[in-house]
Amino acid sequence: MISTKELRFAYKNMPFLFPDIHCNSGDTLLITGASGKGKSTFLHLLSGLLKPHSGAVYIDNTDITLLNTQQSDLFRRKNIGIVFQQSHYIASLSLWDNLVLCSQWPDKMITAERVEMVLSQLRLINQASQKPGTLSVGQQQRLSIARAVLNMPSVLLADEPTSGLDDANCYRVAETLISLSKDNNTSLLMVTHDQRLKDIFQSRIELL
Repeated sequence: MISTKELRFAYKNMPFLFPDIHCNSGDTLLITGASGKGKSTFLHLLSGLLKPHSGAVYIDNTDITLLNTQQSDLFRRKNIGIVFQQSHYIASLSLWDNLVLCSQWPDKMITAERVEMVLSQLRLINQASQKPGTLSVGQQQRLSIARAVLNMPSVLLADEPTSGLDDANCYRVAETLISLSKDNNTSLLMVTHDQRLKDIFQSRIELL
């Protein structure tokens, strides 16, 4: 579960007051808005990558705005998965090794069976030995999703995950994220300006 209360942030002379949100485990929320309305800033606040000037972000009853940098990093690693707009991989490693590298955390070890299951869920198991650069754009985005859900997070955040995809891959990626959130009982929040997604998400808000 994730919720916010009176979240405020400002870049110099650009103040943002974000609407209060609430997204239960297994539910989804689409956050839309034009460029410059603070969508990515909102997501970074929700993930703890940015500290608000005021307000609170609750994830499973923990206000992450009160955590120090070390505590925030550890909490995010355990509880939050992020699908970034631009994919970042180690190009010299295979898909499998990229995911195994993500699992080398002493506080939350991920088994090989979990890596295999996630790759299978995202229809990438046949490409497990390939390098990321050999994948299609849609496959690369699914690899980003695999990395984000590998540690079974409580909250899954997606930043414009469909902006560079054609219609078929756009809907496929969105439906995959929704399906994974329900299967893993994860709260899914997606920020986007992609108007194609409005009919897919039952709950949505627009930043004005």
